[in-house]
Amino acid sequence: MGKCDKSEKTVTETTAMITASRKNELRELYLARRERETKNHPEFRALLNAAVLDWLGKERVSSIGFYWPFRAEPDISQAVRAWLAQNPERRAALPVIDDKNNGLMHFAAWKPDTAMRVGAYGIAIPKDDVKVVPEIVFLPCVAFNENGVRLGSGAGFFDRYLTSRSRDPLPPVTVAVSFEMLRCEELQAERHDVLCDWIATEAGVRRVG
Repeated sequence: MGKCDKSEKTVTETTAMITASRKNELRELYLARRERETKNHPEFRALLNAAVLDWLGKERVSSIGFYWPFRAEPDISQAVRAWLAQNPERRAALPVIDDKNNGLMHFAAWKPDTAMRVGAYGIAIPKDDVKVVPEIVFLPCVAFNENGVRLGSGAGFFDRYLTSRSRDPLPPVTVAVSFEMLRCEELQAERHDVLCDWIATEAGVRRVG
């Protein structure tokens, strides 16, 4: 379960590049699967958070960026809360869209007691916009594959943010957050895609490649 079933495919195995229409089909297919299966398997959330917290404990970083779950995205806030509680010097941050039209975003500081407000697309963001440049960025995804390709919501905000930081002396480590049933090997990287370094699921956190 998780890989694209043959019955779900509408393109041939010899197609060189996945078409835009097929990508949209996959997005709708896996959005529905994610919503359905997360309701059927609430235990996945606990397993995912345990895996993320364990992995973070091995990484020598003081700042991370994550996301506020939307449309049944895997919720790792429990792991983030626990990680922050272990060291007062640590910082977590949530994405804030600067402008829907220019497609840019940044990260703003978040703590468990941070006051929130409604941001773009109805997603909660910190009320006080204290910018943070995270060393690790956890990325939500609709589907993923073992090559580090992630299928996002289609807006491209995370890809543009990561591209803007690709020339940093130390670009952020990227972690795609998903569930095993959302693995789809049919996905192919496009020119604008930023491949992920790690994949986090209920089965654990593993390096790509």
